[in-house]
Amino acid sequence: MEIRNLTVKRGNTTILENVNIIEDNNPICLTGPNGSGKTSLLLAIAKVIPAEGEVKFGGRELNQDEISFYIEGMKPYEHLTVKDYYNLVKELYNTEVKDIFGIYEKWKNTKFSKLSQGTKKKLLLELVISQPHKLLLIDEPYANLDDESKKTLASYIMKEAEKSIVILALPSKEMGNEVCRAFYDVSKWRVY
Repeated sequence: MEIRNLTVKRGNTTILENVNIIEDNNPICLTGPNGSGKTSLLLAIAKVIPAEGEVKFGGRELNQDEISFYIEGMKPYEHLTVKDYYNLVKELYNTEVKDIFGIYEKWKNTKFSKLSQGTKKKLLLELVISQPHKLLLIDEPYANLDDESKKTLASYIMKEAEKSIVILALPSKEMGNEVCRAFYDVSKWRVY
């Protein structure tokens, strides 16, 4: 992965400046306190927000359909059931959702709005991980998850890293020690 001279702006305000990451290790952790720009960097890498500079994987830019990402605070359709979401991913991507956390049978007929915060997060992570991708970006992967689910996710992230690039955004290096092979403190690129 190569990120060269990436600058991220919100309007006329520069958020991150001259981000440079050249990394062969995988998964990669972006760390820093709240407000340091981790989420903005993920969004720029995913091409959701504009940025200046280069982001390349294997010597080329990825298309958006090769990128799958979870951003903390995503606003899904509240009226759809778990089963609806599984069917939607199957229809859109011609793939089955990986029931990583074992939530399908228990919650398949429950609307998203009625799920607990932890179960919502598990569902969204399952959907994102199940989409075909060469790059997987996950913001705050362990927030709102119980210890068992954190272990399950960590194990799955390691499996994903065998076939695609994985970038996680975490508040501290300690939270990523179990899975990450490279760490970058985003606050060093933050413009205040």
